[in-house]
Amino acid sequence: MAGKITTVLTKKEAETYRSQGLHQEAVHLYTDLLASSPHIDPHLKAAVENQIQHIKSELADSDQQPPRTLSAQEIGRIRDGWGQCATEADMLVCAQAFIQIEAHAEALAELHKLLSQGCLKKIYLTAAADCFVQLHPPEAICDPIEKWTQATQQPRKAILAMQLEMTKHMEARQHNRHALALYRHLERIPGLKASMKARADALEARL
Repeated sequence: MAGKITTVLTKKEAETYRSQGLHQEAVHLYTDLLASSPHIDPHLKAAVENQIQHIKSELADSDQQPPRTLSAQEIGRIRDGWGQCATEADMLVCAQAFIQIEAHAEALAELHKLLSQGCLKKIYLTAAADCFVQLHPPEAICDPIEKWTQATQQPRKAILAMQLEMTKHMEARQHNRHALALYRHLERIPGLKASMKARADALEARL
């Protein structure tokens, strides 16, 4: 009975992976089941081996076709499956997957989680800057970025550094009007006024 229950639970988990397009992971589950159950009922063993062959056949067929892009819903289901066990790398992969399908709001939510956990890495800020450029015109970009960075609960100095890094990235990527709007926004900060005004004036002169 225990062997049957284990097989049913493994099949349920493997089918979840399979439905998400993770065929190799499904095969590994079934293979591990056979390796860890030397005395499994012959009929169950045959059924599991048949499932392995069927999945491998699906995998071979998929290799001959162009890769299918995951939808935002599918990416979300994979993300939700990690639960509280998601690592920093998992969240970054999820954010990048959302960016690839132009689900920029969803990507920003994942990047926000990383920054809120104190993972203040340049790659997260530049990715966020690209998302904001796609979501907002220059005249409307300052307020969303201000709210998004403040919501990370980082110290004010870190928040300003984040905003400046994102602005510099926009300028480097030739999103000049977005960058100019943000430079003018940062220009209102007393400690940044002189340097931001110089950057803004130089950028405005080039436009």
